[in-house]
Amino acid sequence: MRHLMMRLESMRMRTNIMIIALTLGLLLIPAMTSASGAVLKVMPASIDTSTGEEFSVGVVLDPDGAPVYGVQYELTFDTTSLEFVSQTPGDFLSHDGANTIEIVNSFNEESKRIEYGETRMSAETGVTAAGTLARITFRVIGDQGSNIELTNVIVSSPQAEEMSVSIENGVCLVDGIAPASTPEPTATAAGGKTSTPSATETVTATATMTETATSAPEPESILEEANVPASTPPVKEPESMPVSTPAEDTPGFGAIMVCIGILIVSCALKRRSYK
Repeated sequence: MRHLMMRLESMRMRTNIMIIALTLGLLLIPAMTSASGAVLKVMPASIDTSTGEEFSVGVVLDPDGAPVYGVQYELTFDTTSLEFVSQTPGDFLSHDGANTIEIVNSFNEESKRIEYGETRMSAETGVTAAGTLARITFRVIGDQGSNIELTNVIVSSPQAEEMSVSIENGVCLVDGIAPASTPEPTATAAGGKTSTPSATETVTATATMTETATSAPEPESILEEANVPASTPPVKEPESMPVSTPAEDTPGFGAIMVCIGILIVSCALKRRSYK
């Protein structure tokens, strides 16, 4: 009997272990399938050129075997160092003969960003091999380097689901000079500017107050207005106040409420006695 119980207990433990293993497997499979090692990068990652010259970089997407149906991005750069010349689409989404449509392909003058978006049309599958999405040409107009950074990147699957993607930005050197580091926000300078106007405002305020105080030297008019006591009696509102006080000091109000309560209780007791 004891041997049978031990066998049943071991079988129960094995069953529980199998259930836990299957549950973990079901949870991990979607995570493994949805995870993507796709990389969108600027190629070449670094380039050295000179002022007045033109150069081109490619925006390359490596989907790492995951099907890609559409891509869009924005690209930023230092407009004091580089000038946008052109952006031409690559063959990443159309290398297998599929039709594609450009959603956007322009340089936004307001945001100073290059915008690009393209998707496949009438195709059931996506692209799984790496390729060039677009090529961008710049002209060097400054004597300092510039970062070339991708932002607002969206890579979608054939099911119109957004895919995870890593970003690798590029950099342009001008005669070996790297991009200028972004300065820290000068909070102290802004604070100094805001503090100086307040000081001047207080000075002007005191000046105006002294002028107004000295510009009223007419005591006769003040005395004439003070000698008119007839205007003060109409403001005698305290006489109307006692009218509301007697209503609050009703001494029999509490007694009346007590009597009403006693009557209600007595009526209730009588009804019970009749029943």
